[in-house]
Amino acid sequence: MADTDNPLKLLVRFCIRDFAEWLLDSEVRHAHTLNIELTAEPTFVDQLFHVTLMDGRSTMLHIEFQGRSSRSPMRWRMLEYMSRLANNERDLDLCSVVFYVGEGVGAKDTGEHSVRGPGNKVSLSWSYQVVRLWEIPAQDLLALNRPGLLPLLGLTKLDKPEDVVPQVVDNLKAISDDELQRRLFASLMALLEDDEVTNMIDALVELDELGIDSAYVRRARKKTAREVLCRNILTAIKWRFDPTVSIYEELEKQLSDIDSLEVLDDIFEKLFQIESVDELVAIFELEEINELAEESSSEDDTAGEDNI
Repeated sequence: MADTDNPLKLLVRFCIRDFAEWLLDSEVRHAHTLNIELTAEPTFVDQLFHVTLMDGRSTMLHIEFQGRSSRSPMRWRMLEYMSRLANNERDLDLCSVVFYVGEGVGAKDTGEHSVRGPGNKVSLSWSYQVVRLWEIPAQDLLALNRPGLLPLLGLTKLDKPEDVVPQVVDNLKAISDDELQRRLFASLMALLEDDEVTNMIDALVELDELGIDSAYVRRARKKTAREVLCRNILTAIKWRFDPTVSIYEELEKQLSDIDSLEVLDDIFEKLFQIESVDELVAIFELEEINELAEESSSEDDTAGEDNI
């Protein structure tokens, strides 16, 4: 996933009440952020809140966002996060949630895990809530009637955008708080990946009147996706091939010159089809990849001229 300023984290932070009431299935009186840095070896969780329910009970709401990644399996990371959070705040209940983003991501994660000991007895177990956004029908999200969740539209299962998108736009237009309305529209645009849906929203609302530059949002979304892909590629290179510092730095430099998401996707896929550093280096010397990178750079230059 993207860095701490990515649209999902900003959306949850700004609309924590809607998210907390949805995930905790209870009315919330108050919620505020907690320190996301875990003590001992520095480790950061994605989002952490102290939530007070209407009945007076308090809980920690811990949220992680997970896309396609070469990092260690989520279940083991969650075990570490949850045990350290529970130790840090021993007087609070803990609700941990993983949001899976992207078609097929997290399909096998039940959120229920255990380690068995002698005699097949469970010696350790842990559980967390799993939300596969790509499985949730957009209509179901709309039916929750929580404005703060509407920007998730582009991450859900959107079978009939011509029916759902106008309803989402109408609901956002009905928000009387201008600042909240602007933020939610900006989040919606930043999280969309489908150009057809983006164009539909452009046609239904004057984003410029809300102070939202849709062209800028698209460029920012592409930049974020590119940064995530590059980071995943470098992580995979490090763990699969353990190259020398000089080779790693050279590959990192070559990656910085590639702007095409298609090319980066191709490189990432090839990393799991090869076995040696020599093959790894050869990937970056493929003429077809270099040509694609040059074409992408040329197209971006032309687009930049059109925007001037």
